[in-house]
Formats: sequence, structure tokens, C-alpha cells
Amino acid sequence: MKNYLKSQIESFGKSILILFQVFNRGFNLKNFIHEFLRQLENQGVKSLIVVFFSAMSIGMVVAVQFGKNIINNFGAEDLIGGFVALAFFRELAPVFIALVLAGKVGAAITAEIGSMKVTEQIDAMQVFNMEPVQFLVAPRLFALLVTGPILTIYGLFIAIFSGQLFTNFILNLNSATFLDSVRLSLVDLDFQIMFIKSIVFSLLIGSIASINGLNTKGGSEAVGQQTTKTVVWSFLSIFISNYIITSIFF
Repeated sequence: MKNYLKSQIESFGKSILILFQVFNRGFNLKNFIHEFLRQLENQGVKSLIVVFFSAMSIGMVVAVQFGKNIINNFGAEDLIGGFVALAFFRELAPVFIALVLAGKVGAAITAEIGSMKVTEQIDAMQVFNMEPVQFLVAPRLFALLVTGPILTIYGLFIAIFSGQLFTNFILNLNSATFLDSVRLSLVDLDFQIMFIKSIVFSLLIGSIASINGLNTKGGSEAVGQQTTKTVVWSFLSIFISNYIITSIFF
């Protein structure tokens, strides 16, 4: 238990140090832009399909469940869109998309950096005076800070649109009523919270994934272990930070 706590404290210290190095040191602009654009494609473009189907499914389920309960208990059809929109803007969209990114992007980052670590490619980079944090971590972290909020907004609108579509199809709720309820229920704070959460979650996922990749020791089995650790730690950090942010604003 003592050794476990010691390793967790060491990992946390390395996390802070790596983040400091990412934001404090200069970049080789040419190499950074090339890798940054490649990561935008890997993290963003290649995640569009999984985000689309994930958001669509959760949007349909939540809208239909909210709709049936509101109609059966209160008979207030004009509130359904507002309930769905508030749920997705404040909680479901940023958290759910972050969980998807943790499982897909975070795991991929750890696996890629971890594989480079166990095959001594990172040691070779250091021999040639190439800083791994700047060449490997920074482009991935900044790319995730861009793709995270964009995919959250994308998933949000897919979820609301699919919810509107299915409430219209299953509950015979007029689309105009649903969308008017959405418009009237949202305030600027809801947009701000969604954006803040998506940024914080993206920062946590990218940092945890990169740190676990750089801390990989051993062979291919260690890469798998670190990848699993990334997903678990990312999930826990998302849930904890989500509670903290929500407590601050509400």
C-alpha cells in the first residue's frame, strides 16, 4: 500500500512537471505544426463516426424517456425540449463525449507513446537532443484541446437533433414546440459550462494519456497495462472534475 501511494504521488508530480514543460518551453514550429495537424486528423476526423452514433443513441434514449415521463406525469409537452437541452448542455454532452475520447483517443495516445518508449525510440530522440515532451506530448495535448470542444459541440447538436426527431416520431411532439422549448430554456451560462468542461476534460485526458505513455516500462504487456490505466484514470478524473465544476457554478 505504501509503495502504491508513493507511485501515485510520483505520477502526479510528473504530471505537473510535464504540463509545465508543455506550456513553458518553445516549439520547433515546423515539426509541431506537422504533428499537430496529423493529430487533429487522428483525434478529430477519425472520431466523427463514433461520436455521431454515440450521441445519436443517447439523444434518442434520453429524449424519449424524458418525454414519456413529462407527458405522463405533468402533461407538459412544451417542457420536453428544454429538459433535454439542459441535460445535454450541462452534463451529458461534455461528460459523455469526454468518456468516448478517453476510451478512444486517450488509449491511442498512451499506446503510441508507450510503444515508442519500450522500443527505445524516445531514448534515441533524447540522444539527438529532441525533447519528447515537445515533440510527442505537446502536439497531442494541443490537438485534444481543439478537438475536444469541437466534438462536444458536434455531439451535442447530434443528440438534440436525434432527440427532436424521435420525440416527433414516437410521441408526436411538434418539432417547433421542441425547438422553442430548447431556445427558451438555455442561457449563456449553459454554453460557458459546456465549453469549460470540455476544455478541462480534454486537458485531463491528454495529460494522463501522455504521462502513462512516457512512464511505460517493460515490453508490450506494459503498454497494455498503461493503456488500461489511462482509461481508468481518465474516467475517474472526468467524474471528479465534473462534480467540482458543477458545484462551483450551481
